[in-house]
Amino acid sequence: MSVSFRQANDFLEPLRGKASTLVVNGRSENLSLAAFLCSCFSVAHESCTVFDTDALYASNAPLILDGLEKTETSVFIPRLGRGIRHSILDFLQVTDLSTILFDNLNSLLRLFSAEDRNGANRQFAFTMAILSHIAKTNGLAVMATAYRQSKRDKTTIRAPFYELADLTMNVEVKAGQIEFRCTKTSLWQDGHYVWTNPSDQKRISPARPTGRSAAGQERDTG
Repeated sequence: MSVSFRQANDFLEPLRGKASTLVVNGRSENLSLAAFLCSCFSVAHESCTVFDTDALYASNAPLILDGLEKTETSVFIPRLGRGIRHSILDFLQVTDLSTILFDNLNSLLRLFSAEDRNGANRQFAFTMAILSHIAKTNGLAVMATAYRQSKRDKTTIRAPFYELADLTMNVEVKAGQIEFRCTKTSLWQDGHYVWTNPSDQKRISPARPTGRSAAGQERDTG
């Protein structure tokens, strides 16, 4: 995916010092978003550490990083049996003041629920508050993806959970174009940011994770 330095800077700069939720419609759209974000980090020479709950980044690294000469993105997969709270603490210790990306909030909430159903919402909200504090105190861009809930799908996060972050953005992916629109606050001129690459009309189909080798370790996708 081709992203210029100006495009990357125009997108990333307003997000610094904030925790943002990027809401997508599905896994394929999330993969296109991942390719865009990693391209931004690469051309801006900005490191990023991804908390990869579903191994989307680890399983699709060749597609996500296609065309990049250098990657600034590292992937952390929660260790099985470690517990989600301890895994988050392990993750935050290796971020080293880099951009933080949680993929995705739906799975994060389910992991909290699996450990403590009654306290899952409280733990989730506390985690989002911590991420906001890290963003504000260090001037970092902290991002998290979430899948939009359909009326029939009761396993995804309801709308109020999206808004626990400082910013919530709806993401729409079309052929050669990705649009970001804030639900409340306007960060960009005309209220949205649009990345367009007319030469790239391909849709990316994500691979399904086949396993979690080297789980619990920070993995450089480069």
